[in-house]
Amino acid sequence: MMRFLLLACIATLALPGCDSDSDLCGGLDCDVIGDWTLISIDGEPAVGWMIVREGERRALLPTGSDAFPEMGGGFIGASSQDTDLRKRFDITGWGMETSSGRLAADVYGYVASMEGVQMEYVVLASDARLVFPATQSQTPVAFPGLSAGTRLVFGR
Repeated sequence: MMRFLLLACIATLALPGCDSDSDLCGGLDCDVIGDWTLISIDGEPAVGWMIVREGERRALLPTGSDAFPEMGGGFIGASSQDTDLRKRFDITGWGMETSSGRLAADVYGYVASMEGVQMEYVVLASDARLVFPATQSQTPVAFPGLSAGTRLVFGR
C-alpha cells in the first residue's frame, strides 16, 4: 500500500499540470483563466475588463487613443512559462469593427505578479492598425495607454 502511494505521488508530480502549457487549460497559464476587472493603469483608476476562458477570450480596455479611446472584442490568447519571459501572456488577433473599418491589435506582455485575486500585467509592446475593408490597406494606430512599460492591474 505504501509503495502504491509513493508511486502515485511520483506520477502526479511527473504529469503535466495546469500551470504548464498543457491542454488542461487550453494552452494557457491557468492563473490567467477567469473574469478580470481592470482596476488601474500605471496606478491611475481605470475601467475595463478581460475574460479568458477556454473557447472565450474577450476584452474591453482603454487605449489612450483620441480616435479610439477603448478597444473591445474577441482575441486569441497565448501564454508561455518561459522563465526569461516570466509568465508571458499575449493578446493577439484582437479586433473590433468601427465605422471606418476593422481595428486590429496585438498586445504583447507578461504577468508581473499574481497575488490572491489581483494580477499585474506589464505591456512589452503593442501593434494596432485600422484595416480598410475595400482595399485591405492598413494604417497604424497609436495606443499610448497600452504602450511598452504600461502596468495594468486587474482583480477577479
